[in-house]
Amino acid sequence: MLKRPVFLFVFLMLFCQASLKAQKLSIDSLFTVIHNAPTFELKYEAAIVADYQVYTYNRDQVRLDSMNAILSKLLQVARKNNDTSHIADLLYRKGVLYYTNSKNDSSIYFLNESLRLYILLKDQSNIASCYQRLYLSNLNLNHFHTAVDYIFKGIEISTQLHDTVALNGAYYQLARMYFDRKREPQKAIEYFQKSTNFYEYSWEIRNCYIAELYLQLQKPDSALYLLEQAKPILKSTAPFQPPYYFRALATYYQYTGMLDSASFYLLKAIDGLQQVHQEHNSARCYYQLGEIAFKQNNLILAENYFLMAELLAIRHSRYFLLPDIYFSLSVLYGKIHAPEKAYSMFTNYKIVMDSLKKTEATDFLISTDLRYQFSVKEEQMRQEKLKKEFEMQALVKQKKQTRIYTIGGIAAILFFGVYGFYDLRKRKKNESLQALANERLRISRDLHDDLGASLSSISVFSSAIKQKLHNKETQEAEKLLDRMSTDAQDMVTGMSEMVWTISPHHDTIENLTDRLHVYAAGILTAKHILFHVQCDEDLKNKKLPMILRKNIFLIFKESINNAAKYSDASEVNLIILKKGNRFIAEITDNGKGFITAVQSDKNEINGNGLINMRQRASEIESQLEISSAPNKGTSVRLECLLPKIGEN
Repeated sequence: MLKRPVFLFVFLMLFCQASLKAQKLSIDSLFTVIHNAPTFELKYEAAIVADYQVYTYNRDQVRLDSMNAILSKLLQVARKNNDTSHIADLLYRKGVLYYTNSKNDSSIYFLNESLRLYILLKDQSNIASCYQRLYLSNLNLNHFHTAVDYIFKGIEISTQLHDTVALNGAYYQLARMYFDRKREPQKAIEYFQKSTNFYEYSWEIRNCYIAELYLQLQKPDSALYLLEQAKPILKSTAPFQPPYYFRALATYYQYTGMLDSASFYLLKAIDGLQQVHQEHNSARCYYQLGEIAFKQNNLILAENYFLMAELLAIRHSRYFLLPDIYFSLSVLYGKIHAPEKAYSMFTNYKIVMDSLKKTEATDFLISTDLRYQFSVKEEQMRQEKLKKEFEMQALVKQKKQTRIYTIGGIAAILFFGVYGFYDLRKRKKNESLQALANERLRISRDLHDDLGASLSSISVFSSAIKQKLHNKETQEAEKLLDRMSTDAQDMVTGMSEMVWTISPHHDTIENLTDRLHVYAAGILTAKHILFHVQCDEDLKNKKLPMILRKNIFLIFKESINNAAKYSDASEVNLIILKKGNRFIAEITDNGKGFITAVQSDKNEINGNGLINMRQRASEIESQLEISSAPNKGTSVRLECLLPKIGEN
């Protein structure tokens, strides 16, 4: 017989599932149910329901972060219990969650980890699911060849299992690729037709896509017939479905020249997508609105729509839309006689086209991401400045009106008070501007030091290679090409780390441990070295200042590099904890160790890498202790005061 708390919880779970189907229970209530569940199994079952609810209806950032925290806690319990099946499932769900959150690198990492476990478990069905999700994450990073390889691996397994649901899902995703990225309507129609009766996407949605494809093939009658067949989608209980019909109908009206009707339904589609937190699908709608405004000779509105489409395409990794956007902006600026902007947009168009033709478009994506971060910061500063100016004008006006009706003495006091307040605000503003200028100077200096040296070496190598080829010294030229390739990759890695350091979205200790975990997985896996991270729960959500986060990351990055290169270890562990009012992080390995400077009675530290680590620790006023001995492994311990770490 069930104990009373368990019985009550089971009853509550059944009520939750029934209410979710009727869309009456909020996701926040379901999170409460998960936290109050008495056993791991009940928490896990409730988390599956919540995960589906978040993925389908509640894709806002707060709930995505809450769901990620729940999955992380369950994953810790599963690992403690050595429950391989649940570990694999939770890793898979975290991978899907990171994909939903447009964090494709993290998504690929967790999906690969779950794939490894599913292969050990010989779980063919879930192996196929992993391949399908790896296809989507790699596709967002423009790794087309890798993505297509994964999807066909999944199709092969699903065919062997006679899993029609998985097959229909795979063909649907292939159809979307040919629809959005490859622009091959015949292939897209073929795969959409194979994806009949896919359980998550009704046949009405499929007809909406095929209708747009028929318009590309200049078959408006066929498109109109499919749109009539898709009308039942407007009565769907799933709120994410009607926007697809509105977009397809708007495309038909745009094709037939009914531009006002096309604009109306595109705006309805955007509104519907925003309500279900699918802003990433709005970029193409804004681009179509820009085209319509351009045709109507409303150039200012067209420019705003194109720029909004560019912003959404970059924010949500929809880089395949950028060529059309930049080309249209180039034409628009040419029409309004803005040659510099037109040339800039056409240059962007050429860069994007060249980048998208390659499997790896890393250089361009990093530059656009960095430019996006700066543009967001500048826009926030501009809005804040306008707000302060408005508040100041209102305050000054109020003070003037009050001064008219007061006696001379009170008027003098108010005058000096207003003057002092204005002077204080001005000084604070100047201090803020100076801090911003210093930060920009530091970033400029880092870019000059890192990228300048790399680009200079590449330029020198290019000239040397040209001379070697002229002298028919092919082998020497190949060696120089290898060195130039290594410098270019180092430059890309440095830019990636700089973007990560600047971004305010990566300022928690959990973000830092995730970054170290991803980096360690890439470098230690090749050496067959296991890497484990353990972090106190009450530290995960604490925020780190940018300079502190940067130096901690670089210290432990150097430690991981040293372990990979010199330790001959089989395991590396990173522990982060709080002791009193102090923050402590320690990384250890079980390798062969080395003789430290203290042990060898030397006055200098062994190696430039260790010197840099101590210098970085000194910059953030932290204590760094490096302990090692032959055949006893190595330990690097960093300790600093907890007040240096901010709260959420």
